[in-house]
Amino acid sequence: MMQQEEIKNTLIEELGLSSLSDENKDIVISKFGENLLKRVTAIALSKLPEEARAEFESLSQEGDNDKMHNFLKAKIPEVEELIQTEIKEGIAEFKNIVTGLK
Repeated sequence: MMQQEEIKNTLIEELGLSSLSDENKDIVISKFGENLLKRVTAIALSKLPEEARAEFESLSQEGDNDKMHNFLKAKIPEVEELIQTEIKEGIAEFKNIVTGLK
């Protein structure tokens, strides 16, 4: 899995955020991360076996991202690829929005 700092740097570069203040970069990245988490969670729930969903919900409420990630890796072998796909799609959507504003 990409490390958090690596993801942040990728987002700054791909989304063209380098000219923003650190505070505004953090705001954009935080919102992007929230959206990404929602997307990955929705996909994960659709792929998880029914009997694993309650445990996933419990881990989600604990807020331990490492535990959730390890759980998903164990239950959904292609989870890393799913996350990468969602990052790429999220970046593409963001770029489309920005392009539409110009």
